[in-house]
Amino acid sequence: MVYNAHNNRIRIAQILEIRAADGRELYALVAWMLSPDNLPENTICGKSFIEGRQSYHGNQELICSNQGGIVHLARLRSQICVKHLDELGGFRPEPHQWYWRQKFDCFTRELSHIKTVCTCNTPANPEKILIGCSNVECGEWMHYRCLFDDMLTRLGGEEINGKHLQDRIVNGDIRISGNVEQASMPLSDGSTLYGTNFSILDDMGSPAENYFVATLNLVSSPAHWRITYWNGIRIQTDTVPCLCLLCGQAIP
Repeated sequence: MVYNAHNNRIRIAQILEIRAADGRELYALVAWMLSPDNLPENTICGKSFIEGRQSYHGNQELICSNQGGIVHLARLRSQICVKHLDELGGFRPEPHQWYWRQKFDCFTRELSHIKTVCTCNTPANPEKILIGCSNVECGEWMHYRCLFDDMLTRLGGEEINGKHLQDRIVNGDIRISGNVEQASMPLSDGSTLYGTNFSILDDMGSPAENYFVATLNLVSSPAHWRITYWNGIRIQTDTVPCLCLLCGQAIP
């Protein structure tokens, strides 16, 4: 890590070479690791132009670059480990672990390609949940959020608290709050539900009357969503199959 006295910030760089200007002054030739936030305008990524952080960039993700610099050794603060994420199934990031998987060419403004998944054709965020279809003829991976949105679409004709769910979302009289992808949580029966509860709240109504919770259960076979909502009279719980977005079959 390199300390920048001008803006009181810490930057991360790879040391390529160390040389002595004289008997006492030592300098390092470095290649800067970039934050995705610093990707410039019109960065070329495949057939698209992007700028800044994308949805598939994790909080601890850095980008390897050929942007060089010369730094006095007195500005070096400490050594940290930045691991390379192997998309073929090797290293997966631990909490607070810095990692990289893309390279940025500062001369051509090209960002290296990474594998895309799901029907949205977007790379996976390594720090969020990715669900795999275990059907032998499929085996594709999907974003948790895309599966959630598909479940909401298939519930579009269902009436919740006297109005169709999808109509209430489109008309804007309800809002989705909470984080879609979080850690798993244990249940009282010993099974585990992967994901986080979603609450759909009416701005004018009481929370109970507009209550909606959806959680993905990957322990039981086949995988399914467990939804809990206010049906106008009481809190009701139903199950909705979790279908693969690519092959259309239930995920075993």
